[in-house]
Amino acid sequence: GGAGGISIIDIAQRRVTGTVTITGNPHTILLSPDGYALYITRPDTGQLTVMNAKTRKTLCSIQLPGQPSLLALSLDATVLYVAGQGDTSVRALNPETCALQRTFETHEAVYGLAVAASTAPDATPLTPNQLWISGTTALTVFDVNGNLLGAVPIAGGPQNITIPGGFTAYVTTRRGTVVAVDLNKRQVIMTLLSQGQFGTMDYNALTGEIYAPDRLHN
Repeated sequence: GGAGGISIIDIAQRRVTGTVTITGNPHTILLSPDGYALYITRPDTGQLTVMNAKTRKTLCSIQLPGQPSLLALSLDATVLYVAGQGDTSVRALNPETCALQRTFETHEAVYGLAVAASTAPDATPLTPNQLWISGTTALTVFDVNGNLLGAVPIAGGPQNITIPGGFTAYVTTRRGTVVAVDLNKRQVIMTLLSQGQFGTMDYNALTGEIYAPDRLHN
């Protein structure tokens, strides 16, 4: 995603193979696990749009407050979480119809979203997942049914968050660090990187490696 629209990159060929023209400054996009749907935030127009990734036909769209620019998908891909820094709420949507299902109130501007499996000792595959939200001063943790589970203060203010499989969340801060957070104990356990300007992270699902772009050092 970028100011001019969306670029499609063939990873094997390492080249752009197509573009999608769409307004609203769609920097943050997310692809459904089956590759069918493309979820697009459009902060400049205050919209979330779902597009058929093959035909590029709009499947649904919804107007949302707070300049939506953040996305996370539930582990079973049945719920889409959307938020923006201009609002203090995260909204859960039906990813097929864009219908609003639930609102999570954090009382802080939202900087990042991630979904994780429950870390409770007695958790089962049926135990509700957890929604982790980066706010101005702390990570807020909800179960996906809307129940507040707790908060984790983060020195320097949390920003981007990613949670690969396991029991650790990786969080960038606005003071230029990347910290590891124990999902079970809900506390910071280590500072991994410092003196950078770290952007949106991702991870390799096969190796578990975390990718943390550093704008300050290119």
